[in-house]
Amino acid sequence: CPAVDKLFFSVAKECGANSIGVILTGMGQDGAKELLEMRKNGAVTIGQDEKTSVVYGMPKVAYETGAVEKQFALETIPDAIKMASKLIKKKINNCEKGESYQ
Repeated sequence: CPAVDKLFFSVAKECGANSIGVILTGMGQDGAKELLEMRKNGAVTIGQDEKTSVVYGMPKVAYETGAVEKQFALETIPDAIKMASKLIKKKINNCEKGESYQ
């Protein structure tokens, strides 16, 4: 079992909507099913796009199965993670104020 499978499964179970899943270039379908579980549990999920992937295997499978919300060029993924982190922080802060989490 690839390590990313265990990691994403654990994050889906323990962190849910307070997490961000990112899948980058690679062969096979490692992590796709577990990234989908993360997304189903409210996580933000990001995949590397085909154009900037050396091997568009793992990101493609994850995208085609609906595990990836949005694909980004490799060089823009850090900014996407920053934006997603701000959204998660805002949701948590709103929840602490008694507002709805979603």
